Amino acid sequence: MLIDDLLAAVAGDAPVRHVFVGAHLTVVCSRGCGLASTFASSQPHRRMKVRDAGWLVGKRAYDLAQYVRSDNPIEAAIGLATVNSLLAPDERALEPINGADYLAYLGRGRTVALVGHFPFRHEAAGSASASCGSSSSTRRTATIRPRRRRRSSREPTWWGSRRARW
Repeated sequence: MLIDDLLAAVAGDAPVRHVFVGAHLTVVCSRGCGLASTFASSQPHRRMKVRDAGWLVGKRAYDLAQYVRSDNPIEAAIGLATVNSLLAPDERALEPINGADYLAYLGRGRTVALVGHFPFRHEAAGSASASCGSSSSTRRTATIRPRRRRRSSREPTWWGSRRARW
């Protein structure tokens, strides 16, 4: 069975350092960090119970990897992310590359979207373009800034020298 083959491929063990379960992705960090999709379910997340919730950090990663056999989709995602955190990459297949150069190579003449702040975004914009409206109208990509939402005086403030107000 595929699950047995995955668990057999896991070499060694390590303590679990972090477990993050989100709406779409699950991350488990042990020897490395593993990622898995958080499987959708017909039940809301609050109704899905996870064994040993609150006590997953510090467990043996191999024990947490056994959650991949669970019928609970959140537990199965935690188990699969744990298996991925224990798999060692093939060092012979890895090579150091410059991410900006690689993105420019892959994006040359294509539409590319960057989400977040990247110091090399201006160089990447020179080799990639964004189409606007019709195919004959092409312009360079631009930094898009989100509109700032006005904060109500009742919302907490977490930045600067102010303390949180409720």
